[in-house]
Amino acid sequence: MSNAPAFKAARPHDVRACVLLLEDRETLRRSLARLLSERQYVVREAPNLAHAREELANHPPDIIVADLKLPDGEGTELLVLAQQLPKPPPVVLLTAYGSVETAVSAMKQGAYDFLTKPVDSEHLILVLQRALEESRRRWRFEALSQSQGGEPDLVGSNRAFLEVIARGRAVAPTETTVLVLGESGTGKELLARLIHRHSTRRDSVFVPVNCAAISASLAESALFGHERGAFTGARDRHRGWFELAHGGTLFLDEVGDLDPSLQGKFLRILEDGTLQRVGGSQWVKVDVRVIAASNRDLSADVASGRFRGDLYYRLAVFPLALPPLRDRLDDIPPLANHLLNRHAAMLGRGSLALSDGALDLLTRYHWPGNVRELANVLERTAILSRGPVITPEMLPALQPLVAMAATTRRDEDLPSQVAAVVERVEREAILRALERTSGRRNEAARLLGITYRTLLNKLNAYGMDPQKGSPGFRGGES
Repeated sequence: MSNAPAFKAARPHDVRACVLLLEDRETLRRSLARLLSERQYVVREAPNLAHAREELANHPPDIIVADLKLPDGEGTELLVLAQQLPKPPPVVLLTAYGSVETAVSAMKQGAYDFLTKPVDSEHLILVLQRALEESRRRWRFEALSQSQGGEPDLVGSNRAFLEVIARGRAVAPTETTVLVLGESGTGKELLARLIHRHSTRRDSVFVPVNCAAISASLAESALFGHERGAFTGARDRHRGWFELAHGGTLFLDEVGDLDPSLQGKFLRILEDGTLQRVGGSQWVKVDVRVIAASNRDLSADVASGRFRGDLYYRLAVFPLALPPLRDRLDDIPPLANHLLNRHAAMLGRGSLALSDGALDLLTRYHWPGNVRELANVLERTAILSRGPVITPEMLPALQPLVAMAATTRRDEDLPSQVAAVVERVEREAILRALERTSGRRNEAARLLGITYRTLLNKLNAYGMDPQKGSPGFRGGES
């Protein structure tokens, strides 16, 4: 049974958004609270994790701003607790320079963004505004999806695909360990979340961890936790992802990238549910259902000695293999229309439809990035669309890719050709966004769904820096 706090029902949305501000340095906390209050936010302050847990349970916020390093733990622990709320709020992390690597890893676990200290007040406000807008669009879409029934994004009628979904539903109510296999972008995490939603642990936490995103030096502490003084900088006891997932489901994505030195410790948890924190001597009992995933051929890794055979067989009790999108091209029309309207709903627009020509173009591409690549293409299309019907001309990125796929015989040439096409598409999208916002870069970044910093980097990388007088820029705020 989960030891997670019981949360109150989410409060109705107020005109003034509520921010939970978690920062142990009182001077900085009061300064940020004053800034946010002046911008019409309702601010609830917390000096440590214990106080933040109480606030989270009693006053569910619209957004969280949290420091990474705290007297009683790390701000990343709040990510897991926030995900248990009826409407998980976006989390923005604050970090010192030395913690950037940890912050990037935390973003891969679900944080919305991170800002380095000292915090630029105007940039913080812009990040909060964008996070809140995206959050509200997402919940509007989720409400629409629930009213229509079905599983979000797991759309299709292909026989092999439906069989995998059916097997996932069948294994969900059990405690069996599941191994989800498939290429990147096929929807492995979506399938893992489906299994969690239909399991007996559905009311507890789902903790996604990308093993490939954790550096070898941080992996043991991140997964298993550490005791105070275990290594330089370990000021307090830290609970790892296994403990934070107690009572719920731990999804270990790209488990094939797990460092060999940690595989034995992982195996013990699967066998008897106990772990030792780094620097600790006592065994800690955890109740976790593990779903692992990989885009690698783990059986080949076992044969080469890179992955432990006993761990592989313990993980692969119930394997599920998702087919790549190129093997289910008949699913592209319904899936594409679903994804397109998901993005339209998140943007607060009316419904969009793909013309027959556009659908034909989509089905003639082989989609090496699978559903994730299709979703990204349709998100850009929804952002830049000017009418309710999407025609082939509104998918400029695909036309050269389809032509390339028809004529390319050397696979080693494909990455450079794709990179060139992506650059052309990104340049065009940036120019169109700047045109639509009369050159205001902050608004253009929001329209494109990227951070202001990312837009500046792309402007510079593509020789579009306005200070250098590049073409296509019509002036605006800097």
